[in-house]
Amino acid sequence: MRRAFLYFLFLCCNQLRASDAGQSYRAEVERWRKDQEQKHFSDLRLMVVSRFVLREGQYTLGAGPANNLVLPIGPPALGTIEVRGKRVEISLQPGVSGRTLTANTIGGSSTPQINANGQRVDSNSFAVDEQGGVYIVSDAALYRFEARAGKVKTIWRRRYANVGIAKPGQSEKGSGTTPTLMGKKLVSITDNADPMDVVVFRRGRSVSGSRLVCTQPVFGKGASDTDQSLIGTDTSMVVENNYGYSGPGATQNGGTTAPGLARVDIDAGGHGCHTVWTSQEHAPSVVPKLSLGTGLVYTYTKDPRPDGADAWYFTALSFRTGRTLWKRLGGEGLGHNNNYAPITIGPDSSMYLGVLGGLVMIRDRVRPTLPPGSGPGARRPRVTLVLHFRRGRTGRRRRVCARTSPRAVLGGPDRRYARRVDFSLSRGLVVSDRSAPFRAVIRRRWLRHNTHYTVRARIGLVGGGRVTLTRSFRNC
Repeated sequence: MRRAFLYFLFLCCNQLRASDAGQSYRAEVERWRKDQEQKHFSDLRLMVVSRFVLREGQYTLGAGPANNLVLPIGPPALGTIEVRGKRVEISLQPGVSGRTLTANTIGGSSTPQINANGQRVDSNSFAVDEQGGVYIVSDAALYRFEARAGKVKTIWRRRYANVGIAKPGQSEKGSGTTPTLMGKKLVSITDNADPMDVVVFRRGRSVSGSRLVCTQPVFGKGASDTDQSLIGTDTSMVVENNYGYSGPGATQNGGTTAPGLARVDIDAGGHGCHTVWTSQEHAPSVVPKLSLGTGLVYTYTKDPRPDGADAWYFTALSFRTGRTLWKRLGGEGLGHNNNYAPITIGPDSSMYLGVLGGLVMIRDRVRPTLPPGSGPGARRPRVTLVLHFRRGRTGRRRRVCARTSPRAVLGGPDRRYARRVDFSLSRGLVVSDRSAPFRAVIRRRWLRHNTHYTVRARIGLVGGGRVTLTRSFRNC
């Protein structure tokens, strides 16, 4: 049986009354308690009460000497703790249920559970789209539910691969992700295969052909799982590897988890997907974030250290290449372990992260300049649309015309901020280009003699901005 270390934190512990229990254990517990408080807590309302090493079985808890687990302060009998496998159940005595009690296990987990058609849904949340679809992933399948006539109806259900065990780093024997909605048509999760796969489905009520878009393996066999949601854009996902994070103890004394963050993209035709890059950074349990404005993936990492040091870093990866662009020390020791908390980015570009010892914030010394067209205060993007063709003359007025197929090319100093350009001709889409250099060829066989045409380029920018440019030409 793996050990489960149980830490108890009482809020406003000065309200608990001291007991008449014996003093033999007090000195040792008090020394340990004060040492932990100095390391991890700046808020004086929080107090570490005691630390226990538990094995399989049931224990009584309280300040009285008759208990298996004794506390230096508090009621003589607080309740019972029962350990069964990786589950820890705490039952409080009547009269103490109003106290604020938090239990955290290292080496096991205890999570609230609901059911979907008789299957367990442990710590995953759910997603809701603009059509009223509710997406829930159980330990066996992904569901779409809807409310109809006052009742919940299952619209569709799709199973996913599952080895049937909770790998180190997972809180359940199934997918560790909340469903991620991508654009208006797709939903993605990870499965529990070995190695783990990113799985994408079409989320409509009904689809023609297969609902499954792709299944893409990520990370290594025997060392891949995640307990975090995917980062999702319309066509790209970023997945984090949490394999080995069984709790805060797994990253103590220089330890860390299996490495890996990976970007997976949907193939251009909308069928299948592929891995764009894999980073070898170690991100034990953070919920990472992507900024479209900066093109960076923000995560919280911990490198293995042979000297036993426990340094935690705010880390930024290039969304385009996966390369690590910078790392900034967030803090050292157990108190700076985020333990599944997410990174949150504020409107002033400050980053916040909850850790076991409190809250950490980092920000730039100088507020960064917003990318063009990304929001209020951002300048207009400097982009141009240029048409290249061999010139000729046509008609009575000998007007300039195109003797060859025109090439539409995006130019200007801010073209590097473009992430997608849709070229169209007379309301018909010519090409949708998602990578630089952004260009399209207007084939002459599409054109009529001595006719005027307008080429339109709808440009989607990093940060969510949009701009439309037009240029006209006459075909010879």
